[in-house]
Amino acid sequence: MELKPAKPKLVIKKFPDQVLLVPCTPVTKFNENLHAVLDEMAIVMNSNNGIGLAANQVGIPKRFFIMLDSRNKIVEFINPKIVEREGVANMPEGCLSLPGYYLVADRAEVVTVEAQNRHGETFKVVADGIESICLQHEYDHLDGIFYTSKEKKSAEREK
Repeated sequence: MELKPAKPKLVIKKFPDQVLLVPCTPVTKFNENLHAVLDEMAIVMNSNNGIGLAANQVGIPKRFFIMLDSRNKIVEFINPKIVEREGVANMPEGCLSLPGYYLVADRAEVVTVEAQNRHGETFKVVADGIESICLQHEYDHLDGIFYTSKEKKSAEREK
């Protein structure tokens, strides 16, 4: 008998679902329920070929997200804060909540983020390149900001 992996219970919400458009509330309980959601989010993100996934994208209006780092490892950001932004970057980006739609958005080239891990311990990350873009994209989700509002205008893209 062949065993098949269980289908994740979490489902990606599609734009313009309201949960994507309202600010999320902080995480206050660092427990097995949180760990289970983080683990399941990783399965959902990977099965959809994503590099980042915010909690509200799976219907949970709390301030946390996961993303792949440059070593292809999943990093969990709980109650993150962007504490520093440097430079300007304009890279194409997409979103699992609006499949197939890519745009160029105004983002910082380098960001410094402070967050907590699944155990409530604080850490800091300095990111550039695609990691910086992904961090800012997922962070915006937590504030109810959808990436289409960051799109550069066509005339600006042609310059």
